[in-house]
Amino acid sequence: GSYYRVHRVSYTAQNHVQVLFRTYASAFPQVVPFVCANVLWTLCVFYMKRLTFIDLTFDSSVGHSFMGLLVSFLIVSRTQISYARFMEYRRHLAASYQACRELAQYTTVYTFQTQTEDAAWWRQEVCFRIILLLRVTMDALLWSSTEREKWEDEYFKFNREQDGDKE
Repeated sequence: GSYYRVHRVSYTAQNHVQVLFRTYASAFPQVVPFVCANVLWTLCVFYMKRLTFIDLTFDSSVGHSFMGLLVSFLIVSRTQISYARFMEYRRHLAASYQACRELAQYTTVYTFQTQTEDAAWWRQEVCFRIILLLRVTMDALLWSSTEREKWEDEYFKFNREQDGDKE
């Protein structure tokens, strides 16, 4: 069957050329034909004014004001899109925290009648793994900004004396 390939899109603030000429997740390949057409049109207008009597230039600053308006609209709309995306991810993360909190509470409440040592250990193990799941989720989300290597080693240590031999 056909599989959808997932590409990771990252941004490096130090390498602007890479960001400009990226082919995946970039509008640059779609914009290049319009850029070339605009350059050709500008050259045609320039040479027609210089070599012949046809003058297609404007002496007004309306074009610059209009472009300033378009750029400001673009900046505002991109900011709104980014903020909306941030808030959506924030809502998803809050929902995952709430689901994990409820799972830990339900585990404790529904097994509270069983007061054996194994049941207490099981409740503690479930809660620990829920916290571990949230911690790994946060580290995976923060990886692009922290780029910590081997973060798994902090969480997946098993100490037989401290953690017990229940597995």
